Amino acid sequence: MISILSACSVIVSLYLYDASLVLFISFLLVSMGLVFYRIYKREISD
Repeated sequence: MISILSACSVIVSLYLYDASLVLFISFLLVSMGLVFYRIYKREISD
């Protein structure tokens, strides 16, 4: 799943050369990944 997010961020960065926008999108993807990981981990523990 993380590889999918990183692949999407790479594709987006290839289309958009604005560095600040790429950093912002990457930050969003990382934060979403952390949230999904916490939910996934919580469901396993339950």
